[in-house]
Amino acid sequence: MHLRKIIRSTGFRFAVLHTLVFVVCVGLIGWLAEVTVTTALMGQARQRVDAEVAALAMEFEHEGSTGLLSSVQRRFATRESRLRYAILDRDNRTVVGDHGLAAYAGGADASTETETRQFKRDASDSILVAARSLADGTRLVIADDLESIEDVQDVILDAFLLALGVALALGFGTGALLTYALLKRVDAVTRTADAIIGGDLSQRIELTGSGDEFDRLSATLNTMLDRIGA
Repeated sequence: MHLRKIIRSTGFRFAVLHTLVFVVCVGLIGWLAEVTVTTALMGQARQRVDAEVAALAMEFEHEGSTGLLSSVQRRFATRESRLRYAILDRDNRTVVGDHGLAAYAGGADASTETETRQFKRDASDSILVAARSLADGTRLVIADDLESIEDVQDVILDAFLLALGVALALGFGTGALLTYALLKRVDAVTRTADAIIGGDLSQRIELTGSGDEFDRLSATLNTMLDRIGA
C-alpha cells in the first residue's frame, strides 16, 4: 500500500494527533518531575548549609574565635563532607578555609542573620553560599556545590527525552500499522463496490469473522446486495 495513501488517511491523522497529545503529556510530567525533585534537593541543600552555619555560630558563642577557627580548620582539613568552609576578616580576607569563597561572601554587616544565596560560577555550575557575621567582626561562610543537583536534572532530562523519542516512534509506527489494517478493510469494500458498479452483481464483501464494525457493515451491505440481486 502506498505510503502517501497511509499518511493522507484520516486514521493516521487521528493517530498522529493522539501521539502528539501523549508526547505533550509526557513532557509536562517530565517538567513537573524535574521541578519537584530539584526543589526538594535545593531545599535540603539550603537546610544543610544553614544548619552548619548555626552550629558553628553556636560554637563561636561558647568557645570563642579560637574554638571556631579550630572547628573550621578541622572540617576543612578532613573533607568529611562536600561542604566548603571559610572565615573572613573585616577586610574580606580569608583567615582560614577555602580562599575562593570570599568572592561569594558579600560585605560584612552588623546583622547576625544568616544570608543564603545561590551563585552561578559558570554556564553549567552553581554554588549555594550561606554567610553570617559574627560578634568579633569576622564572617563565617559555608558553601555547598550544587553539581550533584545539576547531575540529577541532567539524568531526569535525558530520561524524559528518551521517553519522548520512544513515544514518538511507537505512536507513529503504531498509527501507520493501524491505518494500514484499516485501509485494507476499506479497500476490500471499495473493490467490491467497483466490481458491482462495473456490472458484476455476484460480488460480495468478504467477512473476516472478527465480528467488528467492519464485519457488521459488510454483512449489512451483502444483505442489501442480495435483496437488490433478487
